[in-house]
Amino acid sequence: MREKPVRYSQHLEERLLLRRIESDLPRHVLREAERLFADVATGYSIAIATAPYREMDHLVMVVFEERQGQVIAVTIHPLDERDVEAKTEIEGDSMITERGARYDPEADVLYLPTQDGEIARSQELSPGVSVEFDDDGNLVGVEILRASKILPEKVVASLHAKQTGVI
Repeated sequence: MREKPVRYSQHLEERLLLRRIESDLPRHVLREAERLFADVATGYSIAIATAPYREMDHLVMVVFEERQGQVIAVTIHPLDERDVEAKTEIEGDSMITERGARYDPEADVLYLPTQDGEIARSQELSPGVSVEFDDDGNLVGVEILRASKILPEKVVASLHAKQTGVI
């Protein structure tokens, strides 16, 4: 993987800007991965590395796939070691609005930001569905990988139509 060219999905490009993440961080994680594994539920591969994030060394995960001789980086998440070891659940209800919802049809990723803020950590609720929190534990976003396989087709099509202006 170190020799293959790395391309970022539209979702990842937007995520880097929205969350003020250094643009080189996903490439760094992919090239320096301490752990690589396959997520059988989503079909994606996962790279995890300790990398500089928010002015300190932090575990960072990059979701990717290899296609046509290149690596497509789909998304990025900061992690705690406990997030790597086991999937966790969130207690209580969280409101998710359509504010800023973004769908990347190439990567098949839906991102739902709930408020502005930097991501301090993320948790995987179920395969392919992650929630993100700021330093105070506030929900700042929800990410759904392989969205078209999880959500009804009409929901994904509607979000894509709104985003492209084809309603």
